[in-house]
Amino acid sequence: MTGKNSKTATLPVHPALAAELAPRRGEGFIFPGRFGGPVCMATIWTWTSQVAEAAGLGHVTTHQLRHTSLTTALDNTENLRAAVVVARHGRPQTTPEASS
Repeated sequence: MTGKNSKTATLPVHPALAAELAPRRGEGFIFPGRFGGPVCMATIWTWTSQVAEAAGLGHVTTHQLRHTSLTTALDNTENLRAAVVVARHGRPQTTPEASS
């Protein structure tokens, strides 16, 4: 993945997701844009809003999904170090502690 300031990182993927993505490996981007590059952020924001509305969740932002997934992982694993790595936070203090 590529994040802020064009920093790239490789993040762990759940084995079930890895199996689904395996056939696409080497074919370029998982979600290619219209012109062969990565899909633009505005499209991802639109997809997020559409799926959330269809699921009856109301308006949901990509940042809310990020926060929810990190909090859920931290609550279930209590592994702050892993959450910091996945969140790509420079300091553990930036990552909220488990709410348990």
